[in-house]
Amino acid sequence: FIMDRFSFAMDQVYVFGDSSNDLPMFEFAGHAVAMGHHDPVLDPHAEYVTSEVEQDGIARALRHYGLV
Repeated sequence: FIMDRFSFAMDQVYVFGDSSNDLPMFEFAGHAVAMGHHDPVLDPHAEYVTSEVEQDGIARALRHYGLV
């Protein structure tokens, strides 16, 4: 819905997660970022691994991708 609403292409979709319930999202998105200590089931789909959210993991990933 969000992709359609804002006309996002798949390469504009970034997802963040750390557990197995995030797997469908990781399989779908153009860019999947695993957070810190994450479930290894995400590894084959994670494009980038960042630090824990409490250690500015999302900000680090956004810098990695040049989004901020």
